Amino acid sequence: MNMKLKTLFAAAFAVVGFCSTASAVTYPLPTDGSRLVGQNQVITIPEGNTQPLEYFAAEYQMGLSNMMEANPGVDTFLPKGGTVLNIPQQLILPDTVHEGIVINSAEMRLYYYPKGTNTVIVLPIGIGQLGKDTPINWTTKVERKKAGPTWTPTAKMHAEYRAAGEPLPAVVPAGPDNPMGLYALYIGRLYAIHGTKRQLRYRPACKSWFVCVCVTKTSNSCSRKYRSVPAYSLLMSR
Repeated sequence: MNMKLKTLFAAAFAVVGFCSTASAVTYPLPTDGSRLVGQNQVITIPEGNTQPLEYFAAEYQMGLSNMMEANPGVDTFLPKGGTVLNIPQQLILPDTVHEGIVINSAEMRLYYYPKGTNTVIVLPIGIGQLGKDTPINWTTKVERKKAGPTWTPTAKMHAEYRAAGEPLPAVVPAGPDNPMGLYALYIGRLYAIHGTKRQLRYRPACKSWFVCVCVTKTSNSCSRKYRSVPAYSLLMSR
């Protein structure tokens, strides 16, 4: 499967990144009634640096978009040695019940509250292209889970990609070429939370109908997150 087609596949399903190169940060919930968690950090990029900003985001379990927002003007592709980077690990939890999954599109973050743990797991996400945005002010639930998901484009999706000169197969089977990744949590027929092999960069890179896209770090870490979310978990999008 060519890279262009892989990129186009990312447009075809409503998705949120479930596992990522940046992985996830687990915070203890505040005990004083506040919503503030975590501590910001400051680092200095070493001299002779050859790594992109994305590398440092992954080192500190952050999404690239969050790092870019915290460090305006820093070269995304090759930050200069000696540059001071802000690591925005302090955040304010959404003003919602601490239950299930909460997606904040503006922040490009997913919050998961594992039952009975008094913790919140925060993952970076990407969101859909213009006109296919993430639903907001929406409360629903995870209806089912699937390891090794397949992907079946709708008739509308087939028409869109056929018009673009990139016809889609009827069904994309589970496997390394499937943009749905290793695991999926389905929210109705057109929405899902899933992993993918694509890197989180900018909002337009996602081209999805819900939120997307984090890159699978390891099958073990992705599997643990997948197993920890029960079916029928509450899901809220803000």
